[in-house]
Amino acid sequence: MNNHTPISESAMLQEMGIDLYSVRDPDFFEATEKHVIVPSDGCKLLLVADIPPNMDELSYLQKILATLPLDLEQAERVMADDLQQVSLDGIEWVWFCGSPSTPVENVNVLNSQPLSLLMNDVEMRRELWNQIKSYKAAQ
Repeated sequence: MNNHTPISESAMLQEMGIDLYSVRDPDFFEATEKHVIVPSDGCKLLLVADIPPNMDELSYLQKILATLPLDLEQAERVMADDLQQVSLDGIEWVWFCGSPSTPVENVNVLNSQPLSLLMNDVEMRRELWNQIKSYKAAQ
């Protein structure tokens, strides 16, 4: 399974107790080629998070996506280590959710704590909402 699995599938597999694995350092395997990760057609947001959202977080994520306005099918999770390999063609948003931010060009960038913390902290939610509003005001 790859690291850019649609978010809803990752959450479902996690709820089933199925672990997702990836190679963190492909250079370790000399025979492997570096490849470009291409998000699925229609993907507009990359959620940069090393841990996939669980079902409760997924429900909360849907509410946040609706403000962009996007739906869950337009979002995919990617691990922070893999972001440099992702093709950003067609991507409008990159959301660093509990992952350190890295420079990304020509997309809207959001930064927040992990969804598990964001769900329960009003100040963190306000900070994220202010980021979203700043992009909307600039449009």
